[in-house]
Order: sequence, then structure tokens, then C-alpha cells
Amino acid sequence: MFSVFIVGRMFKRHRNIYNSLSFSAFILLLINPFIIYQVGFQLSYLAVFGIVFLQPKIYQLWSANNWLIDKAWEITCVSIAAQLATFPLGIYYFHQFPTLFLLSNFVVIPTAFLALILGILIITSAAMGLSVVKLIGALLNIVLWSMNEAVFFIENISFSVIDGLEFNMLQVILIYLCIVFFVALWLFKSFKYLVTAVILLTLVTLVEVGEAQARSKKKEVVFYDVRNNSVIDFRDGFNADFYIEESSAIQNAVKFIIGPDRLEKGLVHENIDIKSFKDWASPTDNIQVKVWNNIRFVRLNGKKWQGLEYDQVIETDYLIVSKDCVDSIEKLQEVFSFDLLIIYSSNSYYRSKTLTDEASRLNLNVHATGSNGALILEF
Repeated sequence: MFSVFIVGRMFKRHRNIYNSLSFSAFILLLINPFIIYQVGFQLSYLAVFGIVFLQPKIYQLWSANNWLIDKAWEITCVSIAAQLATFPLGIYYFHQFPTLFLLSNFVVIPTAFLALILGILIITSAAMGLSVVKLIGALLNIVLWSMNEAVFFIENISFSVIDGLEFNMLQVILIYLCIVFFVALWLFKSFKYLVTAVILLTLVTLVEVGEAQARSKKKEVVFYDVRNNSVIDFRDGFNADFYIEESSAIQNAVKFIIGPDRLEKGLVHENIDIKSFKDWASPTDNIQVKVWNNIRFVRLNGKKWQGLEYDQVIETDYLIVSKDCVDSIEKLQEVFSFDLLIIYSSNSYYRSKTLTDEASRLNLNVHATGSNGALILEF
């Protein structure tokens, strides 16, 4: 966008920031049309549009006589404008709202501007072969390090973020429309814009109520794809039972995979009550059984089951295998009858592929989390 702006200035053409913004996005989309799905692209252009459109109008609300206070007010206006333009999408993707964004932007905006200048100087001096490039690089490193440390410090403040927020895409669209009409109300002082904004806010609430009602009636089981681990979440309305094989290796998965997924489904993800598969009924070695809403799940977690004798075939709805505990599907069928075979990524890649191929040849229903990802069963 800055490149387009500068080129227009070089040719002494009339500059329109909205045209520059749109044209730069058009060029990036020509290069990679799928960039429109990237979070960074969406938030960056929304933030710039918000700053360009809203910041001058917010800035005019108050005038400071002191130069330093005026600059602080200008940065505050930039922060408010960018936050208004991005917070619905930020909540949609990250499920949180930064309460101290004004404080962090007082650090980020000036240091980012300084970093941009130093970066341009590095490119210029390097192209000219100037020895000063090392000094500029050292200064840039100090600037970026200082900015990151300041942001990390603010992030660690206990009330810096409101977590656990959730918008679906319909709510995001409605909230953006609501912002548009509130801005129109502010600019044009027309009662019809207030009425429209209130109606949109009501719709957002109704969507949330509908989501909660649908969630209360939903029953589902989620088999997560977590490397070298077995993770199953049994969900009944707003209640959930969460079972894992090795709790010591699950922290990152809870933070980045399981927690956000639970939050999106309307479940509280903080302080997840982690349970062990040892809580399942275990009629014999390496066989664990759980009956949930009259649905039977059998999990195999070792090879000892193969050396035992059985009076009859064990019937189950879902059969779960982990940790290379099965050598052959045919041997498995001699002991178990199942509707779906679930092969966890705690099995080796070779074993998972071998079992999947064999199950396919036998026309059995199979799902391997290592190659197919998580499995969600809805009832």
C-alpha cells in the first residue's frame, strides 16, 4: 500500500488513500488469491481502513494545546480506530479481547514506526555498501527487542485480556453492520441509524440464545488428533468428560487445539477436568470399555488382549486402537465386532497406514486421525 502511494506521488498523481488500499489488496490477491483467507491479511487491511476512516474523525473530538499531549491523543485515536475495525474478527479467531490495547499501542506504534525507518536505512545502506549498516542493524535489534519485551510485560498483567469470548461468523457480520450504523449515527445524527443499530444488536443476542439452545441439546464425541497421544472428549449439552492417555504432554494441545474448539462449541475450556482412560471399565488386560448414552466404546491400549481366550465376539459401536496394539485387522475381527474402527496417531505411521489399507480392502469403516485429522461424531 505504501509502495502504491509513493509511486503515485512520484508521478504527481492525485492520491486517494482508499484507492491505494484497494489497489494494493488487488495486487496481492492477483499474486495469491487465497491470501484473503489469511488472518493477517484480513486484520491488517481492516486495521488500516479503520485508521484511515475513523482516526481523523475521532481526533477532531478534542484538541490539545500541548504538543506531547496532542501526540499521545493522536496515538490513542489510532488505537481506538484500529480496535473498532478489528475486534469482532479478533474475537472470532482468537476468542479474546485485549483490555490494555491503548497501553500496548503507546509502545508499539512509535517503536514500529522507528523500526520501519531503520529497516529502510538498512536496505539503503546495504545497497550502497556503507559500513554503517551494522550499526543500524544493531539499533534495529534493540528497538525490536525492547518492543517485544514491553508487549510481553503488558501481556503478563492479569487483567490484560478478557478471555473466553466467542462469536460465530453471523454474529461477526451483524456486529460489523452495527458498528457501521453507529458510526453513521455519530456522523449524520439520524434516528433511523440508531433504530437499525439496536435491531442488529438484538439479532446478535438472539443468535447467541439460539446457539445456546442448540448446544444444550447436542451430543457429540470428539477424537482429537494429538501426536503420540489418545484424546477423547464426550460432550452432552454443556457438560463434557475429557479423557487423555498422557496428561504430561497435553498442555499445548489444550491451549491451541482443544481449548479453542471447546470454546467455539460453547463449552468452558478453562480448567479442563482431565480424566484418565483408567477410569473406563477394564474387563481384561489392555481392553477398556465405556458406555455413553447407550453407545459402546472399546479401547485397546496394549497387545496382551491377543493372547487371551474369549467365549464370544465382543460387540461394540466404536473400536479404538492405540500404541501399535494391533498387528492385523483379521485377527481383530476374530475378537471384536464394530461399526467404526478408529486408529489413533499414537500408532506409528507405518502401522496406521497398514491397518487403514487392510480395513479398506475388507470394506470396513475406518478413520485414522494421523492422516484424516480429528473425528467428530454427532448424535
